[in-house]
Amino acid sequence: MGGVRPSAVGWPGAPAESDSARVLQLLWTISGLELLMVTRAEPSRDLQHVHAALLEGRLTALRTRSWSGSLCVHLAAGTGPAVAPDLASVPVYADAPNIADAGLASYVGALVLRADGSLFGTVCGFGRTPRGEQMHDLLPSFRTAAALLGSTIAAAHLAQERLTDARHEHDQVLRDALTDPVTGLLNRTGLEQASATEDARHRRDGHVVTVVVCDVDGLKRVNDTSGHHAGDALLHAVAQRLRETVRARDVLGRSGGDEFVVLLPEVSTDGVEVARVREALVDLPVSVGVADTSDGRTLAHARAQADATMYRAKAERRPPLVRWGPRRPGALVPGLPVLDADGSPLGTVHHVFRELASGTPSWAALRTGTDSRLVAVPLDGSAVVDSRLVVPHPREQVLGSPPLRAARVMTETERLVLAAWYSAPSSEHPARPGVTTWAAGLSPGRGSG
Repeated sequence: MGGVRPSAVGWPGAPAESDSARVLQLLWTISGLELLMVTRAEPSRDLQHVHAALLEGRLTALRTRSWSGSLCVHLAAGTGPAVAPDLASVPVYADAPNIADAGLASYVGALVLRADGSLFGTVCGFGRTPRGEQMHDLLPSFRTAAALLGSTIAAAHLAQERLTDARHEHDQVLRDALTDPVTGLLNRTGLEQASATEDARHRRDGHVVTVVVCDVDGLKRVNDTSGHHAGDALLHAVAQRLRETVRARDVLGRSGGDEFVVLLPEVSTDGVEVARVREALVDLPVSVGVADTSDGRTLAHARAQADATMYRAKAERRPPLVRWGPRRPGALVPGLPVLDADGSPLGTVHHVFRELASGTPSWAALRTGTDSRLVAVPLDGSAVVDSRLVVPHPREQVLGSPPLRAARVMTETERLVLAAWYSAPSSEHPARPGVTTWAAGLSPGRGSG
């Protein structure tokens, strides 16, 4: 039996090995043929897989072989007979590559069809010696065996389809159980599971995790006055801003009626990722609290601290009637010309940073008219006069300030350093802009860190 090698081959929807084995044992008893096989055809890849084989009455494993080199390819195409008592007398069989030097001299085969009539494989038998014409009497038994295996395959496919449907349904139920229906984010249960996973990773690896708690202000009032559809729209807007801002690795969910939680692995409270979250929500009625797991705090402790910080921010929020609202005359908008304390032009407003608690403009990023750098100026004491922003700071102080790293994000560290810069006596500032690196020119006494 040249070319026969042990191997293990299986495929989804195949008959159980015990079913195939029983069929082959029965055929061996009836036929006495030395080799019997149940195969699966894969013509697109030119493969014939052997699912079960009986050699000399014993189950064995045979390697996958070429479909185009088999006798069964001719049986399936109708170019070869189902019974060949003497292979040497049938040219297409005598020259088949899979038979050459295999020591086989006779053949009988039947096609195994799926429920839709497509070819699955074959049941076939081989003898070492030529047989007489009585070998044709074996064909009905082989065809009955093939029909039985076809029924088994149909049942196996049906069971597989039902199992797949059940798994999909289970997965959908699980997703629904962990998903907030309004925002599409994780719900409280989903957040708890994700938090437990992140907490275990934090305990194992020791990396810092920042917790950001975002609470929508006045959601009940919106629901009561404008309807729940308006409240849902507000929740959806907050969720969309957060979804567009966080990284793929971050955890984001709605933990309650008006509260969202973001977990930022490997980010501390002064990280740019936190600043981006704040910036994304700056024009929405949202109070934000932030804490991280530094100084030995657990994720639960950081969450509690972030909650406390958020409630303090909520208590400090003022009515959203700001001095330079976007719909009020003289609005502080991008492109607005900026003048210094003497009325000299400094550049134009590029972006406005607002206090998260109140929505009040607190800093403006300016595109300077000298070298197009982005610098920031505090808006306390500033005013819009004749469609120009007038700031109470001398030109050299504004243009000499440390430039911003990003156009629309100001980190807490930048805010502290810039606040120290503008609070320092004017004699400590250079006579003309000459700062080329961030925080250059600051003395240690002004908090350059």
